[in-house]
Formats: sequence, structure tokens, C-alpha cells
Amino acid sequence: MKILLICRFMNGFVESVRRRSWQPSGAPAIARLIEHLDREEDGLTIVLTRSFASREEERALAGLAGKSIAIAGLRTPVSVMMAPARGGKRLGYYTREWAHIRRLRRLVRELAPDIIYADRSNILPAACLARYSGVPVLLRLLGVPPDLKTILHGHHPARVLFRWAYRAPFAHVLCTSEGSGGAAWMDRALRPDVPRSLWLNGVDVARASGPLPAAIAKLPRDRMIVTLLGRLEALKGADLFVEALLALPEAAARRVHGLIVGDGSLLPALRRRVEAAGAGERVTFTGAIPHDQVPHALAATDVYVSLNRQGALSNATLEAAARKTCLVLMHPSAGEGGGGEGGAEEELARLLPRGSHIAVPPNVSAAALADRLARLSAEPQTRERLRASLAAAIEGKLIGWQARIAREVALLRAIGEGSNGEAHGLAMARAVSQGGRS
Repeated sequence: MKILLICRFMNGFVESVRRRSWQPSGAPAIARLIEHLDREEDGLTIVLTRSFASREEERALAGLAGKSIAIAGLRTPVSVMMAPARGGKRLGYYTREWAHIRRLRRLVRELAPDIIYADRSNILPAACLARYSGVPVLLRLLGVPPDLKTILHGHHPARVLFRWAYRAPFAHVLCTSEGSGGAAWMDRALRPDVPRSLWLNGVDVARASGPLPAAIAKLPRDRMIVTLLGRLEALKGADLFVEALLALPEAAARRVHGLIVGDGSLLPALRRRVEAAGAGERVTFTGAIPHDQVPHALAATDVYVSLNRQGALSNATLEAAARKTCLVLMHPSAGEGGGGEGGAEEELARLLPRGSHIAVPPNVSAAALADRLARLSAEPQTRERLRASLAAAIEGKLIGWQARIAREVALLRAIGEGSNGEAHGLAMARAVSQGGRS
């Protein structure tokens, strides 16, 4: 079967492509899918696109654009597509997307794939291919970030364009269940006749196979390790986490050590903030680490904190939950008022009901979060009770990455191999029944 996979050139893939060695950091769902398809499908074509890039990123990636690059660890070469952005930042996005649409349409005509797999960063090319190429397109959403919710309203030309794009006749739309209200959003954004699924990502409680990072090896053993893991961006609450660590009362500060794992635009500023506060010995930054080293960080963790405003069920949260780690999670409706937005609270509660973790509201202050952490550091019995409640809540609900990716590949094959009439419908039904909508 011929598969055309179109994916954003994610930051976690850049070093792998630049070094010609496949060692992705971040984006485990897409990375594992690429690895699975690369092993099993001779007809795979991988295109990595970049729509938004800073001037520094433009310069760094310019030497890769337009090339088909062989990478150790993958049989399939990777093509990087980043057309010149003409005009200002906003106009440049659309001129680049239009160039990508034209190039991808030519590529589809040359390859004649059985199915196109595209992520939501390529929604405009994916919509055009779904409408006009005659090839079934599976659209992959890695959750529903806030900007996707804004497009459902208003008459701004950009919002109208994206509403048109999401109402394309996709063969299937697959969304990660990560606590962002994906089911409710798809019901509003997609055509009623487009099949859709909401699946949890996979999770493995694996022993660390990579080398122990020096920063983690130096963590103090006599303190409660509180960990934030992921991209260090405002949307992920990285700045709030640091401010909470710095706001800990003196007694609690002696009991707590912060571990911040990941890279992102806020990393330099957060490091400077910690140093300026004289707290360098109380907070450890590892920077980005490969997937096989993440278990080292989680094994050292006593309390895992997610302040992700997009959704609490990130890959890192699932890994921490699978290890029965005490969790502190930002809820879409925690605290007074309740209600949730667009099904996000209900989506989270299906996996992690109240009582299985500490819930904080989206407007939590650094002082209030610090108070929560201080109390946990003084009450090890509370941490153990939460761990036990968590273990009971997730029993039988999580699946391993191998099974999860196999399910996604089965869906791809069902669509690609049954792309005509009744056969397509029957194959689709079989794939969705294996693990469809939660």
C-alpha cells in the first residue's frame, strides 16, 4: 500500500534530520507511527513541512528545505518542504501554504498514493487534497489547542477559511484524547458524515534504556522531587511552575526540589529567573532529552505537575500516571463554578476522576500552587493515598504504545485498502471497532 505521510517538521525532529540520525525528542505519537510504517510499508513517503519559523529557524533550516534526506534508523528518506515565505509574517504563512498545496498536489499525482495521512498543521493542504485529489485523507489532530476553538466563531477571513478547511470530506479524523474536549469540538467543526475517533495515546512503563542524564543523577535524594515535563511554553504553564517553586515558604523550600525536563522558547528566561532568585540549587533544568531517557526523569519523580492549558492528558501525564505517580493537574473547571468547556472536564474525568489527583483551576496563582506543593511535601501519607486512588482509577484503561500504534495503522490500512464503495465502509467499521471513540 502506498502511504503519503505529511507532518509538521516538529522541533523534536529537527536534530534527527540535521544529524541524519533518527533520535526524535517529543511528539512520540507521530514518531512511533513513522517508525512503525517505515518498518512495514515499502510504499511510504514522508514529507515534513514547516509553515511558521522565526528568522533564526529559517536560517537554520534553509539548508534542509527541498531535499530528500537519508536518515540512519529509518529506511525511508525524509523530504523537507519549506517554501519561501513571501510578504510579512501573516501573509507569509498563506503564501507558503499555497506553495505547499501546489507541490503536494503534484506529488500526489506522481505517487498515486492509496491514502494520505496529514496532521493538523497541514490542514489547508489536507483540505484541498481531500476535496480535489480523489485520494482518501486521514486527518490527525494531536488534541484541540485554544486556537482551534476560536475558529468556530466570527467572520474574520482566516476563521472562515479554517472552518471551510475542517469541513472537507476527510476519510477519517483521528484526535488524541488529551483532556481538551476533542469529541465536542469535532462534532461542531467537522461535516456530520465524516467518521471520527477520539483515542488515548499509548503509554509504556519502560525501564530507561538510554544513559542516565547527569542532571538527573545529581538530584538530591532527601527532597520531594516535583517534575514538569514537556515543551517550556506559556501554554504549558512552565513560567507558572517556576514561580510556584520560587514562592514556596522557607520550610517547604528545604523539602522540595524542582525538576524541569524539556526545551522551549521560555527555557533561557526561566533559567535566568531561577538564578536571579538565588534558587539554582533548588531547581534542575535538563533541557530536551531523548525518549529513552524520559523514564529516568519519571523514576526520580515524587510529584508530577501538569499545568497544560490545552489538556491535562499529555503523553508525559499518561507516563506519570502509569507509574502511579502523585499527580497535580490543571483542570478546565477545577475550583468554584465547575462546568468545564466543550466536554474537556468530562474527557479528563473518564480516565482520572476527582480524588485520583490534586486538581488546580486554570487561574491558579503561583502562591496557591506553592501552597499545594508545600502541603504535599509535608504529608507523605497524602501522596500515598493519591497514588493508591490513581492506581484504582486507571486500572484497565491504558494500552501500550505498540498496541496503540498498531490500531492507528489498522485504521490507515482499512481506509487505504478499502477506498471504493462498500468495501471502504466495511473496512472502516472494522478498524474503528478495534478502538474507536472513547
